[in-house]
Formats: sequence, structure tokens, C-alpha cells
Amino acid sequence: MAPSLAEPALPLARSQRARRTRAAILDAAERAFAESGFESTRLEDVASAVGIRRASIVYYFADKRALYDAVLAASIAPIERAVAAALAEPGPPPIRVERCIAAWLDAVAARPTFARLLLREMANRADDGAQPFDGHGGGIELAIRRFLLELRSRDEHFPSPIDPACFASAIVGATIAYVRRAPRARDEDARHRDEILRMARRMLGAAPNDTPEVAHGAVR
Repeated sequence: MAPSLAEPALPLARSQRARRTRAAILDAAERAFAESGFESTRLEDVASAVGIRRASIVYYFADKRALYDAVLAASIAPIERAVAAALAEPGPPPIRVERCIAAWLDAVAARPTFARLLLREMANRADDGAQPFDGHGGGIELAIRRFLLELRSRDEHFPSPIDPACFASAIVGATIAYVRRAPRARDEDARHRDEILRMARRMLGAAPNDTPEVAHGAVR
């Protein structure tokens, strides 16, 4: 007998449960890796937080390294999407850069575990010189650098004399250092956001008294 519309087919129900379980594992693992780092995090602790057995984690992820890689990819994906969407919007170059920064600030503030993961990756960077989140699309600094270099090469009116690497490092570093502090009040996030945007405008060559053009994702 065919399954009724009120009850999903068994394979579908299993698939939904599997997706929920995998998502729960990633969520618990992200918190654990952010708090304790890769070496100190145990799969048993992640399994306990989810309410499953260790063997169930291995069903979804071959080992701890595979789980860690999946956590990095999952944590950076929404931040990259937000930044990419901001960069894709039309407008004058300085405003587009501000939108990118605002998107970065909002996305990272909404996911503080990302800041802690990135700090741990930076502290434990490989001897081969690999950058944090290499292979996971996490090159936010690189994206900003390339964007500023592109603007400078094609837009003679783009005013900033600053080195793109210094600019990107200052924005990313200030944000990561701020977000890692917890707990934070909501108004603190707003003040930090405005201050970083003011700093960015000064670095881009705007007048010292200029105020940020971007307010919660919109242009004033």
C-alpha cells in the first residue's frame, strides 16, 4: 500500500532525521572546537552534547579531522554568502566596500564561534604557511584585498592610498578581537559596527568627520 499524504515515506523520514542529526552534530562540534580547540575536543563529548553515541558521529564523518573540516566549511559559508551579496550590489566603490564590511561585521557578530575558530586556526597555522580556513572558502581578507586592488586598477577616482592587505587585516582583526569577548550587549555590537565603519572610511580617504554610509545593511 502506498504511504498516505499524512505520513512521509519511510526513506524520506530517515533522510530528514539524518539531516537533522548531521546538523546537530555540526552545531555541537562547532561550539566544542571553538571552546577547546581541535586537539582537546573529543568525539565522545560532541556525541554526548547531541545525545547520540560516538559511533553515530563516525557514520556521518569519517574521523575528527573530517568533522572539523566540515565545521569550518559550515561556519564560513553564511558569512561568505553575506559578503558576496554585499559586493554584488551596485554603487560607488567606497560604498560597496562599506557594504562588504558591514555584512562581515553583522555576520561575524551573529556567529561568535566563528571568531574563536578563526583565532585558533591562526594560532595553530601550519608550518607550510597555509592561511586559516584554506580550502573552506574562508578568505575574507583575500576577498577584500582583491576587491580594493580591482577598484584601484579600474577606477581612477577611487581615493584610497592604503595598502589593501593592511586595510583588510585591520578590519578583520578588529572584528575578531571584539566578537570573541562574551557576553556582549546588543548596543555594544551597534557601537562597534559604527566605529569600524568610521575607521574604514578614514582609511579609505574619506573626511575625518564623515559618518558611515551603511546602516544595518542599507545606504543612508
